[in-house]
Parts: sequence; structure tokens; C-alpha cells
Amino acid sequence: MYVREPWAPHASAVRAMAKCMMKGKFPALHSLQIPIPNRGQGGMQELAHGLCSPHAQSLRSLFIKSSITLNPNLEMVMRQRAQMAALAAALSSEQMGGLHKLTVRGPIFFPNLPALSVGFNSGRLRSLRSLTLINVGIGDHAETDILCEALSAEKMPELRFLSLRQVSKQALQKVLGSWIERPPPPLETLDLARSTVDDEGAAALASLCRMGRVPFLRDVRVGSNKNGLIDSNVWEMLKALFPNTIQIQSGD
Repeated sequence: MYVREPWAPHASAVRAMAKCMMKGKFPALHSLQIPIPNRGQGGMQELAHGLCSPHAQSLRSLFIKSSITLNPNLEMVMRQRAQMAALAAALSSEQMGGLHKLTVRGPIFFPNLPALSVGFNSGRLRSLRSLTLINVGIGDHAETDILCEALSAEKMPELRFLSLRQVSKQALQKVLGSWIERPPPPLETLDLARSTVDDEGAAALASLCRMGRVPFLRDVRVGSNKNGLIDSNVWEMLKALFPNTIQIQSGD
């Protein structure tokens, strides 16, 4: 089930769908794609309640997209914080125990990342196999620490696919560094095609490989730089360690 474009529905539409979920109108709901309303907090609270209801146990795939502008004012940031807290409460529900695939597409502004990360860090997403985070405010700041803690074998023991898109090289270093401190999930694919992988990022990945921290990782996806090419040294290092490394051209 999904909501078509435009991606900014009125809260009443989300509220109506959530009520149907809570009443068991979708008993075999397997996949849900829904944008977060960009006006008011009503709708998001109801959606969270719907995801916490017993009727959401059949859900295996969830796609959440923020429709807030890239240039927010303080009111928008605070509104989103309440929305992320509601979503985190849903992700912390035992009803999410069967979820296999989760995509969160921002912009999620970095002051609000801890509110969302509480859901990731709840331990309820232990069956999750695929996680895609697009423009969710991962940066080189303290707000990222809770998310890094969640991206671990302890909290996500079944995670095989991780996509971090539009992440800076500093943020990537923070995530990779956290996998030295604690065991990472048993990843087979790491998609960094829309993020910045430089010499330091490649070296960090290489260190993880040589330390045996990512024994199942074979498929690494990296993007091209602004000139359309990845640094040759970075490329050769990644190819040697991860045989299925591929380069994604901008726009692919």
C-alpha cells in the first residue's frame, strides 16, 4: 500500500489510513509507503499508533519520507522533532519485530536525529535485513552517536543491506569507526553510492576488512567524484578487498 504523489498529503489523509490500520482493515498489509505530513503533527501521531497496533504485525516493508523543505525555519525543525519521536515510538513497538526492510528518506535535520535513532536503537528491529537512510542528518557530531550504536550486530543482527546516501566523508568515518568499537551487523552489501568515499574512507573500510570485522561484506557500491571518476588508488584498494565493488555514476 502506498500514497501516490504529491508527497505532502494533508494530515487527515494519513489519519484516516492509520484508523483503518488500527481497525484491522488491512489484515494482510505487507508493504507501506507513506510521506510524513508537512503541516501540523496530527496524522503522524495516529500513524505511529497504527504501526503499534497488533494489526501491523504483518508489515514487512516500510518506507517513510519527510516532506519538509530543505530550508526550514525553527518551527519546522521542532515540528519534525515531534514527528520523529512519534516514529521512533512506532519502531520501538513489538509489532515491528517482523519488519525486514526499512527506508527513511529525509531531509531529517541533525538536531532531530537522536529522536529518530531511539527507534533504531530499541532492539525491536532485530529481524531487519535492509536499511536505507537518505539525507537523514548523519554528520560528525554527537547526535550521530545513538545511530552508530544502533548500526551494530547487537541491535540489528540480521541486517544484510545498508545504504547510506548523501553522507559526508566525516560522517562516514564516524559510522565506520563505530564498527571498530562494537561488532557491526553481518553486512553483505554496503551502498555508499551517493556518499563521499575518499582515501580515508577507503582506508577505514580496508581496516575493518583486515581486522575481520566485516567477514560477509562482498558488495560495496561507491559513487564517482565531481569529475565522474573515483580516485584510482581508492578504487584498486576496494576492488582488492571487496570483489564485487561497483562504481555508480552520478544520476544512476
